[in-house]
Amino acid sequence: MGRSTDQHVDAIFYPAVIKRCHDSFRVSFPDLPRCSSEGETWQDACRNAELALSSYLDLSSRHGQPVAEPSPGMMLSGDAGDGEHILVRGERTF
Repeated sequence: MGRSTDQHVDAIFYPAVIKRCHDSFRVSFPDLPRCSSEGETWQDACRNAELALSSYLDLSSRHGQPVAEPSPGMMLSGDAGDGEHILVRGERTF
């Protein structure tokens, strides 16, 4: 991604839920309902989730769309259904 020199990039972590779905793993972001990812393996799903999150944050910023902040406490406890809570690193540009 080409960034101008006057922009600042900051890492941000969002809670996510990863679930096995048939022959792949699906990642969803409770704070960002329109952002999700999947992969054939756990590792692929996590890598793809980082890319999906960064792309979501970048596109939202470019289009002036508001983005929810990560849930307080990183939501690593509580009900994940039949999945597991993870933290996903993304980059946001200011």
